[in-house]
Amino acid sequence: MNDFEVEIVSDLSRIKKIRLLALKEAPFAFGTKYAEALAWNDQTWQEKFAKTTWFIASRNGKDIGCVSIDEDDRFPDAKCWLGGFWIKPEFRGTNLIQIILAKTEDYCRQKGWIKQGLGVYENNQRAIRAYEKLGFIRHDRTLPSRSNPNLMYLPMFRVVAQN
Repeated sequence: MNDFEVEIVSDLSRIKKIRLLALKEAPFAFGTKYAEALAWNDQTWQEKFAKTTWFIASRNGKDIGCVSIDEDDRFPDAKCWLGGFWIKPEFRGTNLIQIILAKTEDYCRQKGWIKQGLGVYENNQRAIRAYEKLGFIRHDRTLPSRSNPNLMYLPMFRVVAQN
């Protein structure tokens, strides 16, 4: 039994801690860099994530993964945009990613959203393969990242399971 818990979190100190851990461990996966985020004050964190819903996964009281959801209008049929998806390396390959996605699907159904989208840097082939195994489909073209316009990301989408 994995004893994973996933919950919506609004505690800024907890969000900061897990986000900084993710940025430090996997700098290749995110547009924001660790040193940049480390320098932000609380007001900057609040402004950047004012409209963001954070899901944090934990096990035995320790945070081990996260994903954020923003309402987005870049793709008209995918209002749910997943961002900052990260799981501590020792928990990758478990069913934690499925548990996290199930929680995000519940949230989407409550909002009436039928499709989830996310962006993966085109050189992050491991993540692309993992998302494809979870039912995400590649968009037909890459786009410039909003946080780092020098990098191209691949939008990927999947339909939210309806109960």
